[in-house]
Amino acid sequence: MRKLAFWVSLIFVFTIPWETVIEYPILGSISRLAGLIMAIIWLAAMPFGRHVRKPGVFHAALCAFVALNATSIFWSANPERTTTLILTWVQLLVMSLIFWDLYTSRKAVIAALQMYVLGAYVVLGDTLANYVVGRTFYPDRFSAAGISPDDTGVILALGLPIAAYLTVFRQSDRLAVPLKILNSLYFLAAFVGIALSGTRTALIAAIPGVLFALSLVMHSRFSAQIRVGLLFIVGASIVLPRIPATSIQRLGTTGSEMESGDLNGRERLWREGLASFERHPMLGVGTNMFRSVNTEGKVAHNSFVSVLVELGILGFLLYVTIIFIAGLRILGQPPWDKWLWISVFIGWILSSSTLTWEYRKPTWLFLNLIVVSAAALRRPANVSSASLQRVEL
Repeated sequence: MRKLAFWVSLIFVFTIPWETVIEYPILGSISRLAGLIMAIIWLAAMPFGRHVRKPGVFHAALCAFVALNATSIFWSANPERTTTLILTWVQLLVMSLIFWDLYTSRKAVIAALQMYVLGAYVVLGDTLANYVVGRTFYPDRFSAAGISPDDTGVILALGLPIAAYLTVFRQSDRLAVPLKILNSLYFLAAFVGIALSGTRTALIAAIPGVLFALSLVMHSRFSAQIRVGLLFIVGASIVLPRIPATSIQRLGTTGSEMESGDLNGRERLWREGLASFERHPMLGVGTNMFRSVNTEGKVAHNSFVSVLVELGILGFLLYVTIIFIAGLRILGQPPWDKWLWISVFIGWILSSSTLTWEYRKPTWLFLNLIVVSAAALRRPANVSSASLQRVEL
């Protein structure tokens, strides 16, 4: 039963990037359905297997944070709206406990990373389909169904260092060759999706992944460097002329928007949110209530500001503590694993600074995988070629 729960968890990870592309009445998104099945099987397996793995300090901090979210219903101006997000937080806590219990080896972590990349390909495929038929989300901006262009671009950007890592360090098996091809092509494919989304945040979030991939290439054989270079020259020459000029122009304004723009209206939202924080500094206004403190009725478009305003200083400190614990878990890992997670971690922080991602599944997928990866790699048998200085491509 535990093995079945693990396989279902991989399906769950696969659905996370495209969770809202398919939704069901009552049950909600495809990832919520997969997560529910995963939880049921995991709970059913308990009487027949070993004891559940003892949670760590990361899970204790997350539990306290979820409890604060739940308690905020008592001071929320709209308890019904708050309740909807409380249920999401409880689900994320259960997901964290399941991952901690099931993912005990490096092989399991790599399998989850591979499923994320495959799920990101679904996002890309749906984005391309909408581009072909001319179905835009915003004028001249394309995305997968049910996903905003900003989320589409960031989902693809966060997969860049993962695909680069898997191209080199994924263990050989009967699917090794086709998966290596898919992982190798992901870079070009992801940038096509980012360009179609016109997401400046994704362009910035992609930088750590690009640097990580370049580092891998520089540590590879010269023949491999030539192959990679030719692949991107040929691929770019085929793809770039087909990208809409409006998308390229929008991405080209990234620097000027950061220097002199208002980040597409985000600064105004942040000012109004911080004004609310000054009135409710300790406990905030309640989870899922940022919309009530700004004149536009929008979310914060910044995970840190969102938590600060909705849960006050206490909630913000708990949230930062969770992130800090995950960050510490990165440092003790073998070199290439460490740089993989640093790339993902920094990309996520950059993305969360302009997106409301504190309750999104990709956030907690990566934070949990960092923690379970650190625990798995503490075992000598699980330390791999990722600790070597030269890699093979």
